[in-house]
Amino acid sequence: MSDNKTTLFLHGFPSEMDKQARIDFVLEKFGEYDETITEANIKIIENREYGGLKNFCFADLDFAGAKKAMSSDLNGFAFDEDSKLSISIAKPREARDNSGYNNGGGRSNNNW
Repeated sequence: MSDNKTTLFLHGFPSEMDKQARIDFVLEKFGEYDETITEANIKIIENREYGGLKNFCFADLDFAGAKKAMSSDLNGFAFDEDSKLSISIAKPREARDNSGYNNGGGRSNNNW
């Protein structure tokens, strides 16, 4: 994220919506609030465990545009009856605690 951008958390994409369709949607809809948004400002999240895409992504917009987008009709936009877009400011990812029991692969921290 650049210094003058705010990262938005966009949640609620339908599972059948492919990566390019999500990028196109974000560029078209959020471009109304920040004319400088490009594909480089969008992070689509893939599900490493099951394949496919998760139902959320992140987009970097200027602060004023991000505020407008969150209070617009896009927040609650219905893709279909099961998928509604939710827009919020992204929170920093919490650090994972890799110490203790079961920290990967089901193995304990025993050194033997």
